[in-house]
Parts: sequence; C-alpha cells; structure tokens
Amino acid sequence: MFEDVEEIKPAEGNEELHFYYNREERLARAPRKVQQYYENPASMQPVRGIKIFFTKQNRFILFALIFFVGFTWIYSGLNRSRNQVAIDGIVYDLSAFSYEDEVYITIRSHFKAPDKADRPTAFTANVFAINSDNQIQEKVVLDGLAEPATEQSVRTKVRDFDIKRIDVILDSNGQSKDLSSFITR
Repeated sequence: MFEDVEEIKPAEGNEELHFYYNREERLARAPRKVQQYYENPASMQPVRGIKIFFTKQNRFILFALIFFVGFTWIYSGLNRSRNQVAIDGIVYDLSAFSYEDEVYITIRSHFKAPDKADRPTAFTANVFAINSDNQIQEKVVLDGLAEPATEQSVRTKVRDFDIKRIDVILDSNGQSKDLSSFITR
C-alpha cells in the first residue's frame, strides 16, 4: 500500500513501532463492537419503537426532556401576566402603548360567560403612570361599565415623561385587584 515510505526507525530506548495494514490483523485487534459489526452487519440495525428507552443514554435524554418540559410548564403557569384579572366573572385587560409624546391606556372588560350575567357592573380604575425612577408621574381615575353582551373599553392618555409602566387599582363589586402593564413602544 505504501511502497515508497521507508520504515520509521524508533528512537533509542523505545521499542520498535509496528503498523497493522493487514485487514485480518486490524480486525483482530479492533474493539468488540467493531468485530461484531464486521461479522454480522445486520445485527447493528438502529433501535426502534419502545426499545429506544432501554438504553442508558436514551433514558438520560428522556428524563432531561421530561424535566425541561415540566419546568417550562410550571414556570409558565406560575408566571402569569399581571395585565389581566377576573373579578366576579368579569375579565379586565390592561394595555398601554406610546405614540409620539403620549401614552395611551386601555382597560377592556368582558364577561367570561355572558349568558350567566344578569346586569351591568360598574367599576372604578385608579391609573398610575410610573416613571423610570419608580415614582408616580401621573394619576387618573376612570369609571366604566361592564355590560354582559359586549366588550367594553375605557381609554385615557397621559403625557410621556419617561413612563415605563402603568399600574391600575381596579375596584368592582366591593373587590379590589391590581393590574400592571409595561408600555409598548
């Protein structure tokens, strides 16, 4: 195979190097898996079906995947957004966006089950514009009415003096809940 290559002479004190170019000698000194493959290539077919989970490496990957999916599911369940709240079957959504020099704030209300609602419900929203120093920049009081058949919206705007989020204290049917939303720019 390498006719033009001269034999390598070992350094003094080391044993002579020996190269195995013969296929039989090479296979005889190969690891057991390599020998099994050359004896019967059909025995090395990939594992399919439920048997895939019986190898140690695949079990480790399966458990890691289950852990990751479970952690993601728990994290998303515990870390719900604070811009939506429900009071007595009425869902309130808070959104805020900035346009030019003003922040537009919208509070939407709708019933979870409009067929079970019997009367309109009044609510009061105390809106606080929080600036980058976590100080209240501006306060606005909004009154609204949640009607059973339709989605209602209450809107206002405030001047944008580095406002980073909007906090709302919502009072409805004697209950009070907090809403918060970052401003979409």
